[in-house]
Amino acid sequence: MYDSYMKYSSIKKCIEKFSHKYPDFPVPNKKRIYRIVRHVHRTGTVLSTPRKRRRHVLTEEMLDNIGVQLEANPNTSVRSLARQFGLSKTTAYKARKLLKEWPQDGKACGR
Repeated sequence: MYDSYMKYSSIKKCIEKFSHKYPDFPVPNKKRIYRIVRHVHRTGTVLSTPRKRRRHVLTEEMLDNIGVQLEANPNTSVRSLARQFGLSKTTAYKARKLLKEWPQDGKACGR
């Protein structure tokens, strides 16, 4: 499909060629063809690109800093810890769990 679009520079011609070559498959619309062409121009392939995930690693230094913060104010919520240290809420929760630092009433940590 990409090759026929590049060869003829026409959506109509591309759809026509596709429908003749693959009569049993539904014909893609203009938007789909433009997306494929744009994706190939950006990445150089029609294959999907893997998603990039941001990984948060709890280093000893980071755990020490979080521990100091929790000692100073044990009622600090997981959300504010995450915001303060640039972590996800899940990572902040795991850090708090590793440090075994929970407030006495259990309200600030979501328990």
